[in-house]
Amino acid sequence: MWEHDIMSVFLPMNAILWPLVAAYLVVLIGIGVWSARKRVATYEDMTVAGRGVGPFLIACSVAATWINGVTLITVTGFGKSFGLSGYWHMGAVGIGTLWAGIYLVPRMWKLQVITTPQILERFFGPTHRLVALVVAMLRDFAATAGTIGATAIVASAALGISIFEALVLTYFVTVLYVTLGGMWAVLVTDTIQFFIIVLGTVLLLVFSIQGAGGFGGIFQKVDDPTLFSPTGDFEALEIMGWFSVAFFLSSGYQTLAQRAFAARSRDAARRGFIYGGIFCVFWYITPALLGLTGIAFFGKEVEADQVFINLTNEVAGPVLGSIIFVALMSANMSTLSSTIGTMGSNVTVDIYQRFIDPDAGSRRMLWISRVSILLTAVLACITYYYIPFLMELFLIGGRIVGGSLAPVLIAILLFPSMRKKGRTVLASLTSSAGAVILCQLLSPRELKAGTSFFVWGFMDPVLVGVLVSLVVLVVGSRWEGRKQVPFPASGQETGATE
Repeated sequence: MWEHDIMSVFLPMNAILWPLVAAYLVVLIGIGVWSARKRVATYEDMTVAGRGVGPFLIACSVAATWINGVTLITVTGFGKSFGLSGYWHMGAVGIGTLWAGIYLVPRMWKLQVITTPQILERFFGPTHRLVALVVAMLRDFAATAGTIGATAIVASAALGISIFEALVLTYFVTVLYVTLGGMWAVLVTDTIQFFIIVLGTVLLLVFSIQGAGGFGGIFQKVDDPTLFSPTGDFEALEIMGWFSVAFFLSSGYQTLAQRAFAARSRDAARRGFIYGGIFCVFWYITPALLGLTGIAFFGKEVEADQVFINLTNEVAGPVLGSIIFVALMSANMSTLSSTIGTMGSNVTVDIYQRFIDPDAGSRRMLWISRVSILLTAVLACITYYYIPFLMELFLIGGRIVGGSLAPVLIAILLFPSMRKKGRTVLASLTSSAGAVILCQLLSPRELKAGTSFFVWGFMDPVLVGVLVSLVVLVVGSRWEGRKQVPFPASGQETGATE
């Protein structure tokens, strides 16, 4: 396991590392306190930053949400195992985010909601909202558990503490600044973490290429043309599966969508997603190239999920190694703060306000949100402690969202006629989510790139879900004749019919 190699990398750096980590954590908590005092007075301040955020913070937060310790380590492993074709496993999130910014985000913003399940109720009613809530929370809860585990593993090995102690540390710091500062704190800390991630990974790549003798040295030492091909030796269905998970998840990922809901205008939301998506499109070549330099340094026998850490050990000195450690922690915490904040919104808006106390005031909602964040983060810690998987925890819910909720959201946002097809939409949600779950349970699969991810024997489950969803939407919409008003009875105009 790669967590054992982290020990050899970071323990010699403690003289630099401990003060740097301490300063970093103090800054995070300080931002949470500042946001609580200056920015958070109502529930909307807590969940969507008062809908007053500009494109710069949104772009940095969008990019930081997609870049975390799990993907840094695993995509580097993909680069070692599959070469440049490993880029597609996560690189397509940039393309999906860019596409969502152009076509979906402006329509979502005009609905003025807080969570994606609210969109389903806006058009169809509470049953659709409940189904969408279950699907969305499957993704966020699994991603939260995997990300909090990745952060704890790095902290445990580097700081010489147990996994349990590392989970407590991660929980305390992340939950503290999120519960105090809400979305404002998340956006500001995401921006700081974004620049730390870029600095650490780009420096590591530059020094790794130099140490391997430049690109010429890498070509010579790798000596396998398929590793420099954009598709490698993968079949088309496998590449399509990787692309579909990333692309459709970008369209249905409510943690990402909340950044759009926090924007001060439709144009700010659109531009933030476009800029963040463009950055991800280019940045994800960095870990793929790191994987190739890993072959040049260590040969093809090195385990894929240890390449990133081994490169740090081989290339980085104490200062750069400490920066990379903080980059790993910051990358994880940016994603973790986002997912636990979104889950708190789900519990507060989609469960408490909708079904328990519809007349709850803003102040009560604010405290319910904070308690929800505390409890959901505890459950995520417990889940990882007993189910210690990383990338598959990160992806298992993503495949369900990408194969079911995302196609439905695309359909109802882009095609107004679908807003009158409530039975079809519900059938599509349930049947495609069920198909993805069954495929993940029953399909033959092979573990690849160390312990990182599965290659599926037939096709990636997300492709099955997307196909089922499209068939049901197309066939059902042709047969369903039921008329339904697309907006609430109040007649509130949101502009979503564009």
